Order: sequence, then C-alpha cells, then structure tokens
Amino acid sequence: MTEGMQLSTVVSDGLLALVTTACAARLISRRDTNRTFAAACLFFIALAAAFGAARYGGADVVRYHEALSWTARVIAVPMLGAVFLVSTFGRRLPRYGWYGISALFGAAGYLLPRELGVVPGAVGMLLFLIGAARVRREDARSAQLVVGGVALTLLAGLVVGTNGAYGPVPRVDVFHALLMGANVAFTVAIAAISRR
Repeated sequence: MTEGMQLSTVVSDGLLALVTTACAARLISRRDTNRTFAAACLFFIALAAAFGAARYGGADVVRYHEALSWTARVIAVPMLGAVFLVSTFGRRLPRYGWYGISALFGAAGYLLPRELGVVPGAVGMLLFLIGAARVRREDARSAQLVVGGVALTLLAGLVVGTNGAYGPVPRVDVFHALLMGANVAFTVAIAAISRR
C-alpha cells in the first residue's frame, strides 16, 4: 500500500535521516565499541527516517518503514541510553556485551503488548538521565545536553506526536525536528563522555 505524497514530511524525514547519519558518522570508532554501537543505533534511526521519506514520497515501503521505526524505537533508543550510562563509568563493553543487550531490548520489545510500546524508549530516557546524574559535577555540559535531548524526545513523543497538524504544519514534521535536536544533543554528549 502506498500513501500519497506529503512533501513537508518527505523533507522533514529526509533531514532527520541526514542529520542522524552525520551524528552516527561522528561517533564511529575502531577502538571504542561503545561509540561504535551508538553509531549503529543512530544509523538505524537514520535508516528508519530515510524509509519514512521514501514512504511519504509515495514509495511502497510502508512495512519496511514500520519495521525500521520499531527497531529504532525498541532497540536503538534504549541502546543509546545504555551506551551513555556505561560510558559514564569509564567502561567499554565488548561487542558481544552490546549484542546481548540489544537482543534483550529486542526480546522485551517483541514480548510487550502494543499498548506498552513506549516502555523501551522510556527505559532509554531513564538510562540517559541516570548517566547525566552520575556526571553532572565533572561534566556538566554533557549532563545538560542529555537532559535537553531527553526533554526534546519526551516533548516529541508525549506532546507533539505524529497525528494532526499545527495550522498548516503537520505534527509529524515538528516531531522530526525535535528528534533531530535530541539526536544531536545525545551525539555530542556521548562523544564528550567517551573521551574521559
């Protein structure tokens, strides 16, 4: 099933994909598995946004967009929070540790009833906030960026949503703009904390 062309959403999803890809590229590291897994999470988010742009551009990719959006929401977002929290301890998890945590988030997301679909994202936001509380004294800027990113994410998901419009502006476009800001804030915080 294809949907009609929605140019503003093609643009907002496309910008979200580009910004998030740039964020992921900033975190790629051969020596730091935490940063590498954060980059992979951001790439999943960017891929979901790219398929969203294609979907709202009229391409028949609805099921791919929905599957990638589920992966971003249930695995990538909580994993970003986990990466930040682990990094506040100055620890680097090996790849198999991150694979295991990813599998746990995926299994939990799969087993949760649809009505509880916000739980994985909420867990990710909680992990970010715990990490921010841990580093608020020695790295206040990273803590502030994380709190700002969490606030933007919660505003996007709980207040703005994706249905309806603010006058001529579809809510989904505002949602995408807020997520762009959150992804940039999380990326800068993860990059800074991983240098410690």
